[in-house]
Amino acid sequence: MEYFVGWGRGGDLPPGYEWYASVSQNKEELAKRLKFDYLLENHMLLCGTPERFVDTIEQYRQAGADQIIMGMTIGNIPHDEVLSSIKLVGEEVIPAFQDAPAVAVSLT
Repeated sequence: MEYFVGWGRGGDLPPGYEWYASVSQNKEELAKRLKFDYLLENHMLLCGTPERFVDTIEQYRQAGADQIIMGMTIGNIPHDEVLSSIKLVGEEVIPAFQDAPAVAVSLT
């Protein structure tokens, strides 16, 4: 999260990144928002069952996202559990979007 908050520390921000600027100025707010529950409840990370992944990714897709970056080896997750997660994504999450139509989003 610290990497992304860096966007708010000066320079020109792309549209939609204003949140990072406001949070980078208020350390108490940043600490609150970095809590796992906050990130999960606000769909800022993917965690849980394949069904939850599909639901969350679908929300992003409807908003116009066409790419998702997943980090599977976070913290002290054992290697066999990382492999299991990758397998679940490949078998149950990706196929849910294989035939999904593109979503047109207007930014006007």
